[in-house]
Amino acid sequence: SSSLHASHFDLGLGDFVQNVRYPVVIKQLRNVCISQIAVGETHVLAITPEGLFYSWGRGRGGRLGHQDFENRYVPERVKFFDTFYVDFVAAGVAHSAVLITNRKGHPRNVQFKRVVTFGRGAHGRLGNGKNRNCCSPVIVYNWPPSAKGLMFKQVACGGAHTVILGHKKALKGK
Repeated sequence: SSSLHASHFDLGLGDFVQNVRYPVVIKQLRNVCISQIAVGETHVLAITPEGLFYSWGRGRGGRLGHQDFENRYVPERVKFFDTFYVDFVAAGVAHSAVLITNRKGHPRNVQFKRVVTFGRGAHGRLGNGKNRNCCSPVIVYNWPPSAKGLMFKQVACGGAHTVILGHKKALKGK
């Protein structure tokens, strides 16, 4: 009989639950529809169809985005994103990246998505020009010339890197 095991309480079931023998509904998400989930080594990210963002697990390095380095034993909404729609999430070993659009202004489906990163910053994986850990989500603004005009579609995090998939916006009439 195998069991699910979480060394840093990333099951989201509370601060004393490290393993369970069967799937369990997370109480804090019982009435929440989750449209996407991403799992890092010790943390979990989730978004709803309405673009709300939750994270839980190990907070070391700031990978949860709650503007602190504390562990979250149950899912908690990340308040930084309340003025944005979170459209896509990715979790690396010790960092996180999301694609966002604004809640105000143009409809969500025609906006350029922006990249936000947080967590362990070593090796430049956050794309903010620094190598420091960052517990507050930061929008990435400095892009190489080849990224000019790209419509970001997905983001992925590895152990020490972040990759963004984008495409050029099609010209009208072509």
